[in-house]
Amino acid sequence: MSIEDRVREIVRDELKSRMEEIEIRFQRYIDEELKKFSEELEKFRGEISELCERVGKLETNSKNKWNLLLKLRKHTIDQLMAEYRKIAESIRPAERGEEEGAEETV
Repeated sequence: MSIEDRVREIVRDELKSRMEEIEIRFQRYIDEELKKFSEELEKFRGEISELCERVGKLETNSKNKWNLLLKLRKHTIDQLMAEYRKIAESIRPAERGEEEGAEETV
């Protein structure tokens, strides 16, 4: 083996070991960044889950309030109609009495 071949082999080995070192460092860096990204992603998923839960509660509360409002409205209308009927019935006999009195005078 010539000196030139030996130098080439030494340089090749040195470059190979440096390249492996760089690859190892780069892989560690990628793993660390991936771990950080995964942690952030989990936090984000937790926040999204919490927001979805809160939105679900708000939708349920809103639906419940709307249903209560509709029931209250129906109840109020029913009460008003009942009161109207009572008043209408109390006015009708008085009107009939006035009409009968008017017919007798004619």
